[in-house]
Amino acid sequence: MLRRATGWMVVAGLVVACGPRDFEDLATASLAQIDGEIVVEGLQMSVEIRRDPWGVAHIYAQTVEDLFYAQGYVVLAGTSCRAKN
Repeated sequence: MLRRATGWMVVAGLVVACGPRDFEDLATASLAQIDGEIVVEGLQMSVEIRRDPWGVAHIYAQTVEDLFYAQGYVVLAGTSCRAKN
C-alpha cells in the first residue's frame, strides 16, 4: 500500500513541477517511434517492420541475425526503458 501511494506522489510531483504542457511533452517524447524510417547501426541488410491494425509488428529481414536484431529493437522500443551506448 505504501509503495502504491509513493508512486502516485511521484507522479503528482512531476505534474506540479513540470506543469501541464511540460508533462505532456515529456510523455510524448517517451513514446517509441513507429512511423517513418530509422537508421540503426548493426544491421547487415535492410529490415522492414510493418504494424498491422492491432499494432502487432511484422518483421521482414533478409538474414536471421537482422531479424533477431530488429525483434530486440521492437521489444525495447515498446518498453519504458531506453538502451544506452
